[in-house]
Amino acid sequence: MGRPRKKTIGPAHDDKVRYGPQDGDDYVPGERWVLQDDSYIVPPPPKPPPEPTMPELLEKAGARVGGGEDDGEVEVARFHLRRICELHVHGKYTVGRSNDISHEPANIRLTRGVEDEVNDEEQSPTHASIYITTEMEVVKWRLDDPACTVGRSADALILTVNGVDHVSVNRNVMPTPERAFVVRFLYDDDLEKCANALQSAQPHSDAQPVVAPKPPKRARAATAPPTNAFDAKTDSASAAEYFRYYGLLPQQQNMLQDAVRTGTYFTAILENCADFKDKVVMDVGAGSGILSFFAAMAGAKRVYAVEASAMSEHCQRLLDGNPRLRDKIVVVAGKVEEVHIPEKVDVLVSEPMGTLLYNERMIESYLIARDRFMRVSDGDEGPDFGVDGAGLRLKGKMFPGGGRVHCAPFADETLWNEIKDKAYFWGTEDFYGVDLTPLREEAVKSYFRQCVVDAFEPELLLCQPASFAWDWTVLKADELNSLDMCLEFAVDRAGPLHGVACWFDVLFEGTTKSRWLTTAPGLPTTHWFQMRLVFEQPMQCEAGETVKGRLKMTALDNQSYAVTVELKGKGGKVASGEWDLKDPYYRQTIYPQPGYTKEQLARFYGEPPV
Repeated sequence: MGRPRKKTIGPAHDDKVRYGPQDGDDYVPGERWVLQDDSYIVPPPPKPPPEPTMPELLEKAGARVGGGEDDGEVEVARFHLRRICELHVHGKYTVGRSNDISHEPANIRLTRGVEDEVNDEEQSPTHASIYITTEMEVVKWRLDDPACTVGRSADALILTVNGVDHVSVNRNVMPTPERAFVVRFLYDDDLEKCANALQSAQPHSDAQPVVAPKPPKRARAATAPPTNAFDAKTDSASAAEYFRYYGLLPQQQNMLQDAVRTGTYFTAILENCADFKDKVVMDVGAGSGILSFFAAMAGAKRVYAVEASAMSEHCQRLLDGNPRLRDKIVVVAGKVEEVHIPEKVDVLVSEPMGTLLYNERMIESYLIARDRFMRVSDGDEGPDFGVDGAGLRLKGKMFPGGGRVHCAPFADETLWNEIKDKAYFWGTEDFYGVDLTPLREEAVKSYFRQCVVDAFEPELLLCQPASFAWDWTVLKADELNSLDMCLEFAVDRAGPLHGVACWFDVLFEGTTKSRWLTTAPGLPTTHWFQMRLVFEQPMQCEAGETVKGRLKMTALDNQSYAVTVELKGKGGKVASGEWDLKDPYYRQTIYPQPGYTKEQLARFYGEPPV
């Protein structure tokens, strides 16, 4: 049979193991022997050191620590223990004193396989486990193992178990020993229930089968039905991440330090004080509250700053630190779709724009706020302020009151090659012995599906843009579920058409003066930059050629849009692509950007040319 395998048993303070005894061996106190027949001789141990607690013993033995149910199992019942002692037995020999862990919360859990959940009939559990605290598993065993027995005393159960033992991790090296526990229950009637449940699964048991109480089947966590329009349209994980992101001060700083954005709002509000003086205002998605402060400076009687993220707390702190304005502003924590205020409002202010104007889908919340809170005009139509309004007819005071998206084809060989080369890695034939080329084609498609967010020179455009306008004073929120824009371009010069560039602007149309906030190329850059949708396969165009097509945006529940573009040229030429606005390539974070001249770097990043 060869040399027997070494065993490690007995008290923790005794770690010497010898094989034998053989003829002529002398007994040495404190040592133990492992016999060829796998039985144990355990000499009387010396006086042990202070007895460690059960959690300490388990930690030293390498007991598994991990909360809750095992993978593939569902909990059937749980019984809380008042006291638990382990007898530390191996076969017929007691090798240590019992350990009292009554100062630690403990319980017995009964489980069964997940596959049994589909059966609605009550079934007995298949496994039992003893836990200390809620996470540390002491022992686990199969209830149908004949070696596992249940004994009774007046107020306790004596459990001898031999199934799965997580203290003895590798059963192939060391077979699981028997272990014995004396357990007392926190609730008296649990003793009987647990005993019957444990014995009912024993083979040839005479005990009356009693099934432990059956909990609800494992399922996805129950979620309350949506109570407002935002929750109904939005994936909960997306919403949580969205509000986490905008609840961070660095993100608010990024927007506040956008001088074009913040400066335009400040100017548009303060130069139209007549629209704010003694009026009730709501700031939708107030963030840090900066627009609320502007409205108060313009003479508003009261401003409701509505903010659903944790930034509402920071907004209140800013308010407390600005005494001259704090009596006019009320911070309202919550979504604009569900909050309530005691009065109607005369003016809405908000900064709801995302890339390509409608990304993040906050403009829908802006329109819902209009419907819920704005004061209704007495007449059928409100005033048409007309001048510089680009045809936007405003029924009420909304800052901004409308927006436009502009689209134009562009040629940028540098950008196209940059995106194509990003997949070069996947052309590696020997990456630590692995051929990556089977994924190269899909990698190329993945990179071209990313919309590019950056600033670029207007000279890259092949013609004048096509423009599309929306009046937010009359637009319905559900009309933004799908946006379809018909494109037609007269290409100015011959060459490759690499994609479609997009930008937006919004209109502040006040009684005194109208003003646009624009993100157009060639003008001072904003934190929105511009967006470019790059085709994987460019289209070759001739000077004067007419190119027609469409750009379609389909709303998604992750607060974004799926975008598709198809362009058709002369002779049946087609260029098309699809993009996910939730997965952009923020190219403006790469510095210096490929292909930029020193003058362009100075223009877009503020560095003087050398």
